Amino acid sequence: MLKYDDLIKHTMTFVQGACVEWNSHSKQFIHVTSHDFHDFVFRTHIIAYKYLQGQIPLDGSCSDFECEVAMNVKKIFGVHLPKE
Repeated sequence: MLKYDDLIKHTMTFVQGACVEWNSHSKQFIHVTSHDFHDFVFRTHIIAYKYLQGQIPLDGSCSDFECEVAMNVKKIFGVHLPKE
């Protein structure tokens, strides 16, 4: 089992990579170092992490991309959830 700090670090790395890859195709952000892109990564990670923890459902408040990333995070990291 991963500790919460490690789980956050690894899920953030996964989400950031997914966002960079998505942006390389969609070209929504000019620079991946911009504040707007950072906010996008942070929001996507919050959604994915809360979904992983069972704190939120995936519904209309999430974009298709955010939902897809959240489902992938749960599939990959769900087995590593720390025991309470």
